[in-house]
Amino acid sequence: MKIISWNVRGLGSSNKRRVIKDFLRLEKPDVVMIQETKKEKCDRRLVGSVWTVRNKDWVILPACGASGGILFIWDSKKLCKEEVVLGSFSISVKFALEGCGPLWISAVYGPNSPSLRKDFWVELYDIYGLTFPLCELLDPPLRNASFTWSNMQESPVCKRLDRFLYSNEWGQLFPQGIQETLIRRTSDHWPIALDTNPFMWGPTPFRFENMWLQHPSFKENFRNWWRGFQGNGWEGHKFMRRLQFVKAKARNGISFLLECLMKRKKMDRDKAPGPDGFTIAVFQDCWDVIKEDLSTTKKISDFRPISLITSLYKIIAKVLSGRLRGVLHETIHSTQGAFVQGRQIMDAVLIANEIVDERRRSGEEGVVFKIDFEKAYDHVRWDFLDQVLEKKGFSPKWRKWMNGCLSSVSYAVLVNGSAKGWVKASRGLRQGDPLSPFCLL
Repeated sequence: MKIISWNVRGLGSSNKRRVIKDFLRLEKPDVVMIQETKKEKCDRRLVGSVWTVRNKDWVILPACGASGGILFIWDSKKLCKEEVVLGSFSISVKFALEGCGPLWISAVYGPNSPSLRKDFWVELYDIYGLTFPLCELLDPPLRNASFTWSNMQESPVCKRLDRFLYSNEWGQLFPQGIQETLIRRTSDHWPIALDTNPFMWGPTPFRFENMWLQHPSFKENFRNWWRGFQGNGWEGHKFMRRLQFVKAKARNGISFLLECLMKRKKMDRDKAPGPDGFTIAVFQDCWDVIKEDLSTTKKISDFRPISLITSLYKIIAKVLSGRLRGVLHETIHSTQGAFVQGRQIMDAVLIANEIVDERRRSGEEGVVFKIDFEKAYDHVRWDFLDQVLEKKGFSPKWRKWMNGCLSSVSYAVLVNGSAKGWVKASRGLRQGDPLSPFCLL
């Protein structure tokens, strides 16, 4: 759980609200406590202008004139509100958190006026005094900075005015929690965050284990999960969502359909799964359930939304490469050694060695060219490949199929096991793709 607290010094400016919204989108907190809103009313529109109202709930403490005010927002999908206590200087919310029991989280904005401080301390005692003394709250070390406010002058004054305090029970519940300052984009206060699990980088990719197929009830469960999903839209999109639905449960025809059936039987069951997490074994053992959805698709582009479902893609690519193999002898010269069935790359080395020996024996002069392409797979242009296929006499429909497979490429970088962002490819061939060797020819 990530909690952010920030004294923004007013929410009247639309530009400031836009900056705050961009900041919260980037940080993705679960709870946001905004102090000094200087707003007597905070409606749905205002909340949407500083964060989002989707799956969010909030409580407000109105400002007194042009000072004070608290806006307390949380993710209602992750935290279930049980109770709210509004004071003159604070908002306290009791949440039910799965696996942790009830949790109290309070947002406090202390008054500047000395005459109000006694009332302020009395209110704090009313909140916490019934369960534990206020003086027993822990002040965790602040990372990234030693202060949270500055007057922004040439001779600056810097103070730590903002902080998180928590009980010993909270510390035992979240022993890895840290308090840190975040980047200041507006206001003279730095936002601070309390992260109970700073080492959680996000969901790790799903990986299907072939041993699950050995369970006697798996196939029947798979059939029920598959048929239990109800969705609208075109077939490729529904197929993708069905697989996502099956993944969630597991954790807790096109014209050449018959060719697909043969190809998927010949493929390695234990090949490492791609980003979709499913191995070829799932398609082999559960084909009678899946094939009904494949048979309703009409073209390769129907599968493009599920280009990351690499097991299915490999079946389609295997079909296309199998058809290409049947006409390669018409397009490839008989002297070519690379990527030709029945020939090995060492054959070319032996032939080159024989040629050099022959030249030496005959005494004739000669020149040997060794041509290599740096990162050849990565530098293939798709429009050039399409022109080559056209010159070779391939039909527009076939070229469209090929382009549909090639242009479905996306890349992601795994950071601590979690995919961070996707980059759309604009050229190149994937190594390990059944089509790539034939395209490089």
